[in-house]
Amino acid sequence: MAPAGQVVKDFTLARINLIPGAHAIVKRLRQGVSLQLARDPNDRHDPNAIMVIVTMPPAKKIKIGYLPLGLAKELAPLMDAGLNIIARKAPNPLEGVCQVAYIPPAQPAPPPATETAPAAEPITPVELKVPAGTPVTVELPDEAAAPEQPPLRDQRRSFRPYNPKDDADD
Repeated sequence: MAPAGQVVKDFTLARINLIPGAHAIVKRLRQGVSLQLARDPNDRHDPNAIMVIVTMPPAKKIKIGYLPLGLAKELAPLMDAGLNIIARKAPNPLEGVCQVAYIPPAQPAPPPATETAPAAEPITPVELKVPAGTPVTVELPDEAAAPEQPPLRDQRRSFRPYNPKDDADD
């Protein structure tokens, strides 16, 4: 059972194409094989680079790839601070899928607020009483106020292409 608060993330090895022979080694990796992570702050492509290394018999260490940019950016400061991060070949049959696991450092509790905001007054619902048989009218917006749109699937209809940055949580 995993320790409380442990974070486990799957990732696919990055920059594997740049390392000669890495594909052959990754194909032979069995599920659960331990991997080593090593910071590479002098990497010219990414100052947060983290190498993924496998130990082959007899005690030969071989670089097989890097962590993806986003994950490396997240884990590099933790590794620099001395946090122990473990890595292994994920229990996934796909080549190059690995896992990292770590327990994040405890965040300090936020300081207590000195000023308290006044409590908002509760909103009381209002019940409308209309005598039975009284007609009720609802006003809809004027159709002329709505902009004219071409029919669906018409090329003249305004279109905004999908942008994955719109879905980002950052």
